[in-house]
Order: sequence, then structure tokens, then C-alpha cells
Amino acid sequence: MFNAEEFTTKIISPSKDGNPVVMWFWNGEINEADIRKFIAAFKEQGIYEFFIHPMYDLGVEYLSPRFFELIKFAVFEAKRLKMKYWIYDEYNWPSGIAGGKVLKDGDAYRSKVLSRISEDVKGGE
Repeated sequence: MFNAEEFTTKIISPSKDGNPVVMWFWNGEINEADIRKFIAAFKEQGIYEFFIHPMYDLGVEYLSPRFFELIKFAVFEAKRLKMKYWIYDEYNWPSGIAGGKVLKDGDAYRSKVLSRISEDVKGGE
């Protein structure tokens, strides 16, 4: 239980832990200057935590060396500004196929389901 003074202090200067978290969709051309600008804007608005979510029209190939350069730069910027970050590990939606990359080598990597169907049959049927 807070006393009135503690409560007032927490309202005026809340903890960063209660701030919103942004789902940051990367769905177009993005570069280091854009990343720096967006992350700084998040912080200016009181957002100290974000998810990077790659989407259609990313502008670079998903999981390519350039993609990872951009991720690394975003991580660097977040750490520099003492922010938290998450990297959404899917492309477009949680499908488990990483934008088709898991299945590019064939169906052997596709999930499989083994199900059993039983039916009672009487002799002669």
C-alpha cells in the first residue's frame, strides 16, 4: 500500500515497466537512418520497448545478411538508448515456416500429423 506522497510520485514519474510496447512492422524499405529515427521517436513518446515484426514488402530478403545487418543495427540503437527490444521470429504471421524458408528444401521439413481412425466392424461387413 502506498501513502499519498508515494502514490503522487508514482503517478508523476511512473516506472517504464508500465509503458506501452510497440509492434513495429517492417513492411517497406528500411535503412539505418530510418531505424535510428523510429527508435528515437519511440523513446520521445515514452515507449521504451518494441517488437520488430518483418512483413510483406520488407525491402530486403527475409533472413538475408542485409536483414541481419538491419536487425543488429536496431539492437545496437535500442541498447544505446537503454530500451528493450524483441525480434519477432516469423515472417507475416506465426506459421513456423519462416517465410517459406523452412520448406524450400522439400516436404520433408513440413509438419506432419499422424492420426488414427477406428471403426467397429462386425464379421461379414
